[in-house]
Amino acid sequence: MNYSDCPINFTTDQTNRMRTALATGGGSGRNNLWSGTNLTATDVNGSGICAPIADIISNNLSYTVCSGSSLIMKSASYNGTIASYAWAVSSGTAATPTASQTSIVFPTPGTSIVTLTVTNGTGSSSVSKTITVLDGSVQVPNNYFESFEAPGLPANWTVVNNNGGSVTWAQTNQAAIDGTSSYYIRGATNFANHIDYLVMPVINPQLNVNNTVFTFKYAYARASASNNDKFEVQGSIDCGGTWNTIIGLSAATMASGSGGVTSSPYTPAASEWKLYDVYAHPNWFTYTGYPSVMVRFMFQEDVGGVGFGNNFFLDDIIFSDPNGVNELTKSLSFRMAPNPTNGQTALMFNLHDASKVSVEVLDIMGRQVLPTENYNLNPGEQSIDVNKNKTLSHGIYFVNVSVNGAVMSRKLIID
Repeated sequence: MNYSDCPINFTTDQTNRMRTALATGGGSGRNNLWSGTNLTATDVNGSGICAPIADIISNNLSYTVCSGSSLIMKSASYNGTIASYAWAVSSGTAATPTASQTSIVFPTPGTSIVTLTVTNGTGSSSVSKTITVLDGSVQVPNNYFESFEAPGLPANWTVVNNNGGSVTWAQTNQAAIDGTSSYYIRGATNFANHIDYLVMPVINPQLNVNNTVFTFKYAYARASASNNDKFEVQGSIDCGGTWNTIIGLSAATMASGSGGVTSSPYTPAASEWKLYDVYAHPNWFTYTGYPSVMVRFMFQEDVGGVGFGNNFFLDDIIFSDPNGVNELTKSLSFRMAPNPTNGQTALMFNLHDASKVSVEVLDIMGRQVLPTENYNLNPGEQSIDVNKNKTLSHGIYFVNVSVNGAVMSRKLIID
């Protein structure tokens, strides 16, 4: 029986019985519950004589971090006034080991145990958290291009089929804006609310902070005016421990200026591809100060609807620091043909003055795959053959041409 919601429901005899019980000493000792001595001993009166109980949390509520990066850890201890803090890390360094909050750098992949001990005049306690430290090594070069031309998933990319099923991100040659292939979601056979991720390799935005180009192109058609597909670009600064939305596009926004609304299976025309500049979005600046960032593309089928929508295509992803190269490229009329090619290609450009020129070819991991060629060239129209011996295998490469120290780069596709 509960009378607490309305005190007048207690009778006089009930009230007297409760007061008598609370005042009873002897064997029951109930009168000790509200005595001044007991209130002090249990710190109910806030005098602060209890030993503290340690607890810690990270500033972003994540306990996963990239190697070489840091987490801000802070005390969430309670139960008593704290006189001192002591942080200990099994693998890493705490910036302020005696403060209530500290930034801890975790240098190597693996696990690290963070321990906080809190103390006052009555006693102390400790608590530990296990931090998962993932490899935060940058996986792509400073100038990175991906148009999904090589068969299969590109190196260091990942597809996450979040809800299972047969539909997820897949390579297709149905449509492309650069080359002959792209990645797409086959929405017509996709169930409602299904989420799929296409995860990029780890990038370093600090390298490109001054002249960053970070763009992608997409094409999409909405199956009906009520279809509620959703596309997001998401970022992580802790190697995938936590993700946040950088860009969110609705079905109506994606379809506008692209494929519009059609119930027919969608294949985009060249004019229906849309360019999106990630660097121009204000949310991207959250990530530009970090040396290890993961980016993923999320597509969710018909949120809250019936599913079975239409196709979404993604292509021509560029993460680059042009550093004025575009203007130099124009002034030299720099071009490369044929491209794609199954063998040799020619670099063509026009020199206004005698120049020192070098040519190198890199794979998508930034590794040099052909010997550097150096030339002293006179003014005029130039043509330099690349891959003369047809030693490059099928795939994507980057041809870097240095003219008196200024470097221009072109993507080369070997069929």
